[in-house]
Amino acid sequence: MDTRSSLQGLLRQAIRLSALPLDAMEPHPPIGVAMLSAAGLGLLWGIIARLWMRLISTAPEFTLAGTAGILTITTLFGAWTGLAFAARRRGWRGWKHYVPRTLVVLSFIPF
Repeated sequence: MDTRSSLQGLLRQAIRLSALPLDAMEPHPPIGVAMLSAAGLGLLWGIIARLWMRLISTAPEFTLAGTAGILTITTLFGAWTGLAFAARRRGWRGWKHYVPRTLVVLSFIPF
């Protein structure tokens, strides 16, 4: 029962996070919401890119590892972009401001 109640608690928290509005002009956007929203958009981007590759390929021989890699890279890129957005809007200064930007650039290198 303990595992089930903790799983229900996590699910309630995730639903609560997704219900929070993310306004681009808000001075202090919630970091979790920004990261989850951007990660979802990154995942969507990866899915669309993979489908597009499938449609235009003359020999569609894709591996599960390749698909997982593309989806992981785009999702991480989205999450780090969301963190960089939140850091910028919250006015982080010094090294705290450059860490999210560095993560965005590093996660884009595999492309």
